[in-house]
Amino acid sequence: MNPRQELCRLWMGWAAVGLVALPAAWFMNLTEATLRADEPAGVDKPVEQDAAAATARRISRLIEQLGDGDYFVRERAQQELAQIGFEAFDALSAAEDHDDVEVAARAKYLVRMMRIDWTADGDPAEVKVLLANYPSANETARFGLIKQLAALPDDKGLLVLCRIVRFERSTLVSKQAAVAALDQKTDAEAWRGRERAIREGIGSSTRTSAEWLKTYLESRADPAAAVDAWRKRAEAEERTLAEAPQQTNHEVVAALWRQQASLMQQLGRRDDAVAAMRRVVAQEQGDPRTLTELVDWLVEQQAWSVIDEVHQRFADQFKSDPLLMYTLAQARLAQGDEVRAMEVAALALAMNDGDQRAHYALYFPLQQRRWVRWSEQELRRTIEIGPPTSVFTIGGQSILAEVAHDRGDEGEAAQLAATAVQSIEANISSGRAADNGRLELNRLKARLHFYRACHIVSPGEQAKRVEQLRAAAEQDPTDADVLIALYRLPDPDPELRKQTMEWISTAATEFRRRIQQDPDEETHYNQLAWLIANTEGNFQEALSCSQKSLELRPNDPGLLDTLGRCYYALGDLENAVKYQSKAVELNPHSGLMNKQLALFREELAKKQAK
Repeated sequence: MNPRQELCRLWMGWAAVGLVALPAAWFMNLTEATLRADEPAGVDKPVEQDAAAATARRISRLIEQLGDGDYFVRERAQQELAQIGFEAFDALSAAEDHDDVEVAARAKYLVRMMRIDWTADGDPAEVKVLLANYPSANETARFGLIKQLAALPDDKGLLVLCRIVRFERSTLVSKQAAVAALDQKTDAEAWRGRERAIREGIGSSTRTSAEWLKTYLESRADPAAAVDAWRKRAEAEERTLAEAPQQTNHEVVAALWRQQASLMQQLGRRDDAVAAMRRVVAQEQGDPRTLTELVDWLVEQQAWSVIDEVHQRFADQFKSDPLLMYTLAQARLAQGDEVRAMEVAALALAMNDGDQRAHYALYFPLQQRRWVRWSEQELRRTIEIGPPTSVFTIGGQSILAEVAHDRGDEGEAAQLAATAVQSIEANISSGRAADNGRLELNRLKARLHFYRACHIVSPGEQAKRVEQLRAAAEQDPTDADVLIALYRLPDPDPELRKQTMEWISTAATEFRRRIQQDPDEETHYNQLAWLIANTEGNFQEALSCSQKSLELRPNDPGLLDTLGRCYYALGDLENAVKYQSKAVELNPHSGLMNKQLALFREELAKKQAK
């Protein structure tokens, strides 16, 4: 959002509550003055700079007059500040904590009368989707949205995070947005754009959270000079936590110490870095979620002794939470201690002994972290506990079948799927179809035939492979993997080719219908994109669908895998490699994703060699 758009939104909000009633020509003159004042430093515009300085002095004087002993002076000052508008926002926000109660109250009133539209025309679509409910959300929900904005790739959410830092009325939420921006990872190539977005987003704000971002920018330019600044900011926030706990929390304080630790690491001051890490640990309150995040971060820092200290301090929490224990096991693996990792993982596995539902549920957070060894361990224990017709047993078998297929073990995939199919059929025949949950017999049968087809690799058994693929398509004619395999068959007979193209066309139509029916479900867009990009059709449509799926679920490796294939279909090998690499980075254990990345890299190398 450029300054003109931002200013217009704020002024429209003030006008709506009757605070602004000025001629349009005067408004436009003030708008232009504001835009000039917001231009980058270093531009030789002494007249405009003098005018901005004069306005700042006037605003400061008027804010002090909000506490004048004369009621009419206070009212006139409030009215003039309302007329100044956008240029007074930052100073008024700072004045909300003024020592004079009257000044603070009137500043809060003026700030709260401003209506802020959090999205702008130039914001990415993903940002607009996330912020649709921001104005009506409470602080907890806003923090959740902030985390999602920070997770968007390519710094797409950064400008809005800075907008929240600057304009969010809640001091705590403003600080949470700043912390989210600080914690985002970036590379040297993207730094200039990141710096520009931060400067544009925070503008002239003097809020504490905005000052953190300024220090962050300074630390990039001169890490050594920023060390004392971060220490002072972290210590100041610790005092705020003690004196005004409603304005901050332990996680915010810990985030500032993390910045200090990272700087020390960067400067090669390992002992000082460990000392800062211990200040981070000191803020930990023992919540399983934050403990898990803390250990993950310490693994990145390779702070093995500090991890041991965390484990000792929160021993009871670790002993009662299997996900925490798996986090510790993963830390031991990263440390290179395979024996201790297996010991800790065994303790985690034993925690829910006999509770099939708990083992099944634990698979999902483990899988989300891409901890393949531990997630498979939990599913296999789920199946062991049984009974065979339990929805958790069948669900575990169907998931493990996909895992086996991904790593190329089609025999195990088929065996697991066959057992699951038998259990579903047993439930149906005995009148217990409800025990199958949402598992659909025809879809699982289609996957069974697909795995069997994939298991047949001998050219002499082509007829058997075709038979299995036909059977799969007849069970589920919308299984894109099955249709792609049929499409890629070498030298199919004309009848099969015709039937395959009809299946593909029908499936594509069905996916489009599902998109229309449920436009917020990313799976439908991904299915259509994957099918078209791997067969034939409108590759631009496939790309648009894939991009839409990622707007709805950013950074999902499976969706990025599809995006890579879409670019490959369009002949854009550079982007194919770029997005496929991101998919593999997020899910490095996927055999199919790695295989596709190898193909794209090989094709790109051939192109570049010409």
